[in-house]
Amino acid sequence: MIVANWTNQTLNIYRRENGGLFCGAPDIVVPTHSRLRHHRPHGIVCSPDGNYLAIAYGCTSSCGRGIALFRIAEGAECELVDLLEAIPGIPKGITFSPDGTCLLVTFSDIDSLVIYDLAKENSTILPTPRQILQGHETQISRPEDVKISSDGSYCAICNSDKHTVTFYPYDAISNRITQSTPSYILQNPQANLHFPHGIAFSPDGDFMLVTEFGPVSTDQSGAIILGKAIKPSHAKVRVYNVRDFSPK
Repeated sequence: MIVANWTNQTLNIYRRENGGLFCGAPDIVVPTHSRLRHHRPHGIVCSPDGNYLAIAYGCTSSCGRGIALFRIAEGAECELVDLLEAIPGIPKGITFSPDGTCLLVTFSDIDSLVIYDLAKENSTILPTPRQILQGHETQISRPEDVKISSDGSYCAICNSDKHTVTFYPYDAISNRITQSTPSYILQNPQANLHFPHGIAFSPDGDFMLVTEFGPVSTDQSGAIILGKAIKPSHAKVRVYNVRDFSPK
């Protein structure tokens, strides 16, 4: 398991023990790359084959922003392969396409999802998007994370200021979202969400996990306003049975 640390930009790599649990201390701590010292990591994802790691570096407008691609070498060392900084906004969520040839990235300040191709020759990130999902009809609003379902048939985006998760049909062959309007919206009161942040699907596709900050406020730059009103007890992980709704 790889954890990106926001404060010092390091990566902690934890080994899974025989009992299925992860070790309490990291086996490896990967130091910050010199090109990323002014960047704050947000979304993080491993490629389907486990050979690459992608990180969306985007916190607020005052921090460095970029989409970084690392190669995971022997001994779990992470080599920076590419850093795409010519991007349209603040990247937050990131995930690989099922075949590992594309990256799906959410941009919180411009309410959009962008799909980027990876070059076959050297695995760099091609700057011209394959697809951009944006506009009022998409219902995307301050998107945080994005993930594709286990069977590759749809993707989910959590929208922090609307307290929703929106679902879109996904074509895993063409690596495109096939309709701009959501096929389903998980919303309150059913969802019972407050500032949804991260998304994950169970390997069998039956469950979806969503992390939430709770009732927090943000400033004009998109940064969370810290203070005594924010309590750790407000943060939760909600588990949903996907069979209870029809995102496809």
